[in-house]
Amino acid sequence: MPIMQSPQSPEESNPTLKSFMAACQTGNLPTVKDLAAVCATETFPDNITGLHWAAINNRLSVVQYLAESYPEILDVRGGDLDATPLHWACRYGLVYIADYLIKQGADPARCDSQGFNCLHLAINSSNIMLVIYILNTTDIHVDTPDPNRRTALGWAAYQGDTLSVEVCLQHGADVAQADDQGFTPLHWSYMRGTFPIIKQLLEHGADVNNTTYDGKSSFDIARDMNCLPTLKNALYETGRDRETGLMKPKLMGESTAKVATFFAPYVMLGVALAGVRLMETSDFLRLFAVFPVLALLHFLTMHLLVPNYLRTHQNALLKTPYLAGVFSASFFYCVVVWVTHFAADFLETPLAHIFFVLSAAAVYGLFSKAMFINPGYIHRPASKTDTQGHIMALMAIGKYDAQHFCIHTMVRKPLRAKYSEHSRKLIAGFDHYCPWLYNEVGVRNHKLFVGFILALEVAALCFLHLALESFDELPSVDECAVLGESLCRAATHTPFALNLFFWTCFQLIWLSFLIFTQLFQISRGLTTYEASKLYKKDHRQNPYYASVPEDLAGLTETPVEDPLPKNITLCGSFSRLLGLDQFVSAARDATSSRHQEIATDYGVKMNCLDFWFIGDTHNWRNIFYLPIDGEHNINGRTVDYYHLYKLPSKDVENLV
Repeated sequence: MPIMQSPQSPEESNPTLKSFMAACQTGNLPTVKDLAAVCATETFPDNITGLHWAAINNRLSVVQYLAESYPEILDVRGGDLDATPLHWACRYGLVYIADYLIKQGADPARCDSQGFNCLHLAINSSNIMLVIYILNTTDIHVDTPDPNRRTALGWAAYQGDTLSVEVCLQHGADVAQADDQGFTPLHWSYMRGTFPIIKQLLEHGADVNNTTYDGKSSFDIARDMNCLPTLKNALYETGRDRETGLMKPKLMGESTAKVATFFAPYVMLGVALAGVRLMETSDFLRLFAVFPVLALLHFLTMHLLVPNYLRTHQNALLKTPYLAGVFSASFFYCVVVWVTHFAADFLETPLAHIFFVLSAAAVYGLFSKAMFINPGYIHRPASKTDTQGHIMALMAIGKYDAQHFCIHTMVRKPLRAKYSEHSRKLIAGFDHYCPWLYNEVGVRNHKLFVGFILALEVAALCFLHLALESFDELPSVDECAVLGESLCRAATHTPFALNLFFWTCFQLIWLSFLIFTQLFQISRGLTTYEASKLYKKDHRQNPYYASVPEDLAGLTETPVEDPLPKNITLCGSFSRLLGLDQFVSAARDATSSRHQEIATDYGVKMNCLDFWFIGDTHNWRNIFYLPIDGEHNINGRTVDYYHLYKLPSKDVENLV
């Protein structure tokens, strides 16, 4: 009886085509070339070509060879989804493959069997770089619907993809466009309950009162998806009523509220300094009366003034001019006390008084300038064509990713630049956001900031010296159990000045830490932001959405990855507010016998000269010059931080 043999599979019956497909998948270009004449246009029953397999596996050299040599297979449909090689590349977020196929003539607007075009597939890939590429280099409109009338914005909201939602909104996506179920992007955002997405959609005019075709409201869907509290918080932060979704009236304009917030600490600090007594037992109850008053004033500031321009629970205090007001009020009262208590003794210690007056004038001048100056804003492109230019320039060198391209402002990101969530702008030469200035510190005001804190240190030391000299001249007191004799006299006769003395001592501690950190980082050629990345070891996988094929790997550099975001604790926030975390890291680095290699470190002397001088480092007048745009020195050369894409070589010798 003959033995029945099972029929051969298509792959087994055609081993040559199987080898060709495997070579396309692995990027074995020599094998592909050897077999292409026979196999390039052939497929197995699934109708999948070698170009499909090369596209989905990010084999650019194979894609280039097949698309150029056999253009007839460029738009062949294959697989269960009846998709072209371009569809396959977009579904997996492969920007360079998609770019090449589109330039060869593949149609990005063509749909697969699901009715998805390249934009829909890019959204589903969650590669924001491909989404940006499609929206800026093709004719696909951001609101092009799929067969269910769902737009790219609806899909991004459904997936909880915050970046894709932001980019779609930047390109004018319609927040009110409903699909065939009556679901708007806001309705779909409840599926994941991602707070930033819900808030973004509301900020762009999404109507929380729109209902679906089966009569469900936003509140009904949010309740079903267990994200009703998230929706209500988003409504609050966008200035709406938590229950109705209607806009709530503001008590005052934003500018007025910000000015009032800035000056509120003047009242609070004045109450605190005047109310606390340390020596008189009969007035000890004042201590318990001051703090409720301060708490009430703080509550009124945060709940009556701040909501007129900012409604957020996360780090709200740091995003207001409140802390800048605390500093300004502190120094204002130092000047007042000097005028009313210390200036009369000018002739006894004239040098200390002169130093205080000069440093106080410098503090106010530098503080005001650093607070109100443009720190180095890099403007958004004027047109879509400009954005295309940035994208193509980066594609050509294999650096089109979120490290080199700002996904928030749509520009090529210069070295040492960073996007700030506070101003929502890209800052050239970004150092840090300073709540004490209510401004970012960047290329145009970093020198101002360092000069400001140095002048403040001198002024504080002079104030403390003059205070002790003045306290010694006060009438003596009978009892002094805790404080020294000089401070006991002040506690009895000038309690306001004594309280300000202690408050200044506290401020001087963290200020000294900050000065050490800044000067050490300058000597190492680092900004605060760069130092924070250098000292932290946590990394996340592929944070820049890069999809560079191995064929282009030699063109690009290994990125220095951003640290993972960490949970913010009260202690951690306080440490960051006072700069203690950076001080500890800087002190550890300063005392270490081994230093990490830093690309921007050109030696202590050159680093310091680069920071303080612009242009000719021989000319000491240049120490007073500030950048007009983004000019700054690196390794003795003047560069433009707005267009800084490559650092000067360390091999070039510079005469100093």
